[in-house]
Formats: sequence, structure tokens, C-alpha cells
Amino acid sequence: MSKRFLLLACLVFSACSSAEDDTTTTGAPKAPPVVDPARIAEQQAAAEANRLHGLWTYQGVTLKEGVQHSAAIYSHTVPVEEGDIAPVADAELVLRDHPSWGRSAYLLLAQSRFKCGQPCAMTIAFDDGEAHRFSGKQADSGKGPALFIEDETGFVAAVKNAKKLRIVLPKGSGLVTSLSFEVGGYDASRYH
Repeated sequence: MSKRFLLLACLVFSACSSAEDDTTTTGAPKAPPVVDPARIAEQQAAAEANRLHGLWTYQGVTLKEGVQHSAAIYSHTVPVEEGDIAPVADAELVLRDHPSWGRSAYLLLAQSRFKCGQPCAMTIAFDDGEAHRFSGKQADSGKGPALFIEDETGFVAAVKNAKKLRIVLPKGSGLVTSLSFEVGGYDASRYH
């Protein structure tokens, strides 16, 4: 038992003597660590990039005809205080590549009623640029109204270079008048 005690005492002593304290060998306090503003900015930028990438979900679903690929992001909601219930997003933007139907870009709207009207069109602005008119086509997704963006190729090309987008829905189409998306984290390589 005395050998165990001696071994334990040696371990404790060596741990204590090697532990650093907040003073130098002269007894003066150590200088605080140097803060590198460039390093902090780099870390903040990396954290923001990770946040934006995390807003997107990517899927590959095997179907009888082949694999359907999709990329999706929910519309921006108002930040809430800690403990408050987060609001439900007004829409989900979906980019889909179906083996039989081809590529499409559409909104799955959270509202139960939506009427696009004739002609069905919306305006879309990328970043702080000028809004452009995009033709649309209303459909029923089985979960609620969907609004397809007819120029999928032009829309996806613009999303690749944008950080945010704002879609203004047709007047009188429903309760929600516009939608905002933070699309800066879109990874085109993950949407085949």
C-alpha cells in the first residue's frame, strides 16, 4: 500500500509542478495573449460561410428512372429572442433535377391558398441588383401550393453568383407578398 501511495504522491506532485500559473518566474503577472484582428476576421468569415452552407440541404433520391438530385433552402425568417418559438418559414426554394422531368426551380409555399393569376409572374432581385420579371407556373405539390420559376437555367445561374435574393410575389396572390433567401452558401457541385 505504501508503494501505491508513494506513486500517487509522485504523480500529483509532478502534475502540480508542471502546471502553468498566471505568473512569470519573477512573480509578475503574465502579459495577456496578443489578439490578431486579421485572424479574428478570418475566423468570423469562416463561421459565416459555414452558417450559409448549413442553410442548404442536398439530396439524391434513387427512383425507377434514375437519381433525382435536389438542393433546397428555406426563406429567411425574423430572428427571435432566446426561448421564443421560431416562426415557420413562408416558403422553401427547391432546385430539382428529375431524371424524367428535367431541371426545375420552384417555391413550396407554406400558405394554404395561393393564386398566381394570369399571366403568372414574379419579380426577383439578386443581391442589391435591379429586380427582373420571371414567368411562373402554379402547381399543387400535394402538400400545398407550388410556384415554378419558368427560366430555371437563368435563375440557377444567377443564384450561383448571389448572396441573397428577394422574390416579390404577384399582387393579391396570397398573404405573403415577398420572400427573402440567403443563398450565398449554395454549392453547385452538390446539385448535379
